[in-house]
Amino acid sequence: MHVQLVVHVGVSGIAKELTLEQLAHNDGYDKLDIHSSRPESRCCHQGAPAFLMSGIDMSRVCDAVKQSGCGVDAVLSFDPGRSVTSVWNTHTSLTAD
Repeated sequence: MHVQLVVHVGVSGIAKELTLEQLAHNDGYDKLDIHSSRPESRCCHQGAPAFLMSGIDMSRVCDAVKQSGCGVDAVLSFDPGRSVTSVWNTHTSLTAD
C-alpha cells in the first residue's frame, strides 16, 4: 500500500482542540522513550534538514474544520514537541515520497 496522505495531530491531556502539526523537527530529542533510551545523536535522520514543513497548508485545514460545523475547534501548531515518538513519526512521514 502506498500512503497518499498523513496528517499529524498533537495529543495532549490538556488540549481542548484538534492540534494540526505543520512541521517536524529532525533533532533535539529531549525525552526518553518507553525503554528509557534515545539515539545518541538525538537526531532522526543524519544529514537531513533540521526541520521539514508539510506541503499541506494546515491553516486552510484548520479553517475548514472550524467552518464545518462539526463542533470541533482546530488550531495550527509549529511545535510538535521533542519526544522520540513525535519527532520520529512526524519527520519520517514528511521524508516519505
